[in-house]
Amino acid sequence: MPSFSSADRIGLDYHILDASNNRISYLTSSSFANAPFTKVILSNNELNSSTTSIPDNAFNGDEKSIFELDLSSNHLTSLPLALTHLSNITMLDVTDNPIAYSTDFTYRAMKAMGDSMRDFRFGSQQLEEWPKTLNHFQQLQKLEVDGISSRLQVVPPEGFRGFETTLLELNIHHTSLIGVPIGISKLRNLQTLHFDDNPYVKNRGVLVQSFPIFGTSHKLRELTLNNDGLTKFPEVIKYLRGLQSLSLDENILDFVSDANLLGNITINSLTLRNCKLSRVPGALSDLQLPNYP
Repeated sequence: MPSFSSADRIGLDYHILDASNNRISYLTSSSFANAPFTKVILSNNELNSSTTSIPDNAFNGDEKSIFELDLSSNHLTSLPLALTHLSNITMLDVTDNPIAYSTDFTYRAMKAMGDSMRDFRFGSQQLEEWPKTLNHFQQLQKLEVDGISSRLQVVPPEGFRGFETTLLELNIHHTSLIGVPIGISKLRNLQTLHFDDNPYVKNRGVLVQSFPIFGTSHKLRELTLNNDGLTKFPEVIKYLRGLQSLSLDENILDFVSDANLLGNITINSLTLRNCKLSRVPGALSDLQLPNYP
């Protein structure tokens, strides 16, 4: 890793460091001192969780300036304690690291980042347990999960506890989950849900009670259920009265229920690509799709 601690403070004019796709295996103490980066990208490197790879003082001198940190596609098996010093971090990406268990999302790191974290991204095919320490992120606005071990088929009902009223966007991709997590129903202000490439969900896994439907309050605006093993339009669609955009791409829709579309006349964008449809659903004529010149 190059040094930014020289006396001429060469890094003062730079705000983003992109050192992705290298062979960086360790950071030094005060790696970014005198270079007040707000965003550091270290994805696709060879960093691991040991203190010789990421020492506790790796971010000394930049504890308050780093807002976004991308450590995706490295060799982390747990969250390094150096993260506890990033007092203003708002985005952390640790996707595609061999982090397997809940305890690997270390209590100290998650708690220390809890007050500032707004955007958290994790997941890999090695992930066998849902992290319980997510509940420290009580200001979280975006959560992205990309990859889960086949051993983890159900997200615990309390999996989204702590940010039920703050989360606006949830993305869950490439898992072996057998259903839309029931805990999503508690996300009162969720606006965007991308639940794609979860082929074991199938029709039985898309339950009405798994979605945030609160009386006359309908916050969900965008929903994608692409490649989820569906063969029919989910019944829940007709209850999502605020929905504006719906995508069911890559599902083999043998049966299309007009009734499930008729209940929802707010949709203005609908995509059904690669669904093997044999007819155009008659209920499409009742959707309030925009008029284009």
